[in-house]
Amino acid sequence: MIKKEINDLIKQNNYGVLATNYQDFPLSSPVMYYSNDKNEIFIASVGGNKFKNLSTNNNVCLLINTEYEDYFRIKGVQIFGKASVYDRNTEKFNEASKYINDSEALADNNTKIIKISPVKMIYLNSLETGEKRKYEVDVK
Repeated sequence: MIKKEINDLIKQNNYGVLATNYQDFPLSSPVMYYSNDKNEIFIASVGGNKFKNLSTNNNVCLLINTEYEDYFRIKGVQIFGKASVYDRNTEKFNEASKYINDSEALADNNTKIIKISPVKMIYLNSLETGEKRKYEVDVK
């Protein structure tokens, strides 16, 4: 049941915040993402510090959440995982691009794809009652 709720939340959205780390400082980047049936996440991007950060530390967290209805009512998932970066004109880029429904992003010659392989997810749903239901799910 919880895994279905998480899957539904991931599929119903395509905007999130990607957290990377460089040295001892976190960086959060707003991103558009796409996913497959294994909840692997695919992000097309043309640059930024996230690529520099990922070159030294591939641990990431993607936050996907609904809008706050009030302080107590929100639903979201933090997806912790390992990121891989795929450069254009590689087989892995071509495979990953099948999941990205954004022809404009893929048309740019500088586009790279970040693939996140989930390790753990923390899911929170307090929309209905305001009571925080928090679940930690290991992904194997």
